[in-house]
Amino acid sequence: MISGMNVKNNENKNFIKTGISVLAMLGIITVMIGLSQILGEKEIIFPEIAALSAGLFLAPKRSWQVSGIRMIVLISVCAVCGVAIVRYVPFPLLGQMILAFAVCQVILGFSRTTFAPMISAMVLPVLLQTDQWIYPLAASGLTALIVLLYRLLIHAGVCKAETYEPVPDRAGWLDAGKRVLLAAGLVIVFLAAGWQFCVAPPLLVAFQEFSNPRSKARNVPVKTVAVIAACAGIGAYGRLFLTETAGVPLTLTAVLTAAGTAAVLLGGKLYLPPAGALAILPMLLPAAALALYPVMVLGGASAMMLLARLFFRTEDAAESAAEAEGSAYWKTHTARDGVSSGTY
Repeated sequence: MISGMNVKNNENKNFIKTGISVLAMLGIITVMIGLSQILGEKEIIFPEIAALSAGLFLAPKRSWQVSGIRMIVLISVCAVCGVAIVRYVPFPLLGQMILAFAVCQVILGFSRTTFAPMISAMVLPVLLQTDQWIYPLAASGLTALIVLLYRLLIHAGVCKAETYEPVPDRAGWLDAGKRVLLAAGLVIVFLAAGWQFCVAPPLLVAFQEFSNPRSKARNVPVKTVAVIAACAGIGAYGRLFLTETAGVPLTLTAVLTAAGTAAVLLGGKLYLPPAGALAILPMLLPAAALALYPVMVLGGASAMMLLARLFFRTEDAAESAAEAEGSAYWKTHTARDGVSSGTY
């Protein structure tokens, strides 16, 4: 009986912690969208904030090997680089996007982290052709706010404190080169077809993860792609029907979208940070793009998952042994914790 009461108490505590984490995510989204609406500056909307919230607040374990200060620095540097590419590099859009992704691979390689969301920070202004410096200022400030809130949640016992261990200098430059070539092919094909959101920046972040043979998400490819498409649909159709049709304020629509996204991630026990960003990205897009946006995301996610599973399949013996050991741990803990994106 005592054991049963302890289990019940633990369940109640976990429920409360989850509720607080979701409220933290909704709060940060409210601040971001609300500030954008008040100031009339859509460049303040940084969709990756939803991804950071999902990876830090919702996932049972922090989704990336990175420290708070490195998160702020990497987002800031990449956001500045993205705007600089738009302003000063005289390439067509596809050339700018390929350049941005390639630069991100180099920065990530030397950063001694696995902080893939920095990719979106650089590629997003390129895709949307944002040339205003308010974008990196907003991205930096919002990321700093996320880090501060995360520390407060750790102090309150809501989130678990985790030590950042620098990732060894990367030897995987061949894989980075393959990512650039494959991403370049996707960018060329989809931009030529007019389906630019098949290579939406959060999808490129997802591709970074899918290309890791030890990624948990790629072990359940259908579920992963379905969750990504569902979150994109929540964001796009939420804005289309609530704001564009019913006149609901964009801030409220974004908060409801974030709540729906959190429900999908928690309910599916698949904590994919890029899915959060893909849900908020529609708040930035032209209304005419909303109807097909989830379809494009579905197509892009499917293509990236397929390419990742085809071209990133080999590991050395040591990595394979580590993966086997990790799989045993994973099977033991998945039922309790759900699936986090793990490597990022």
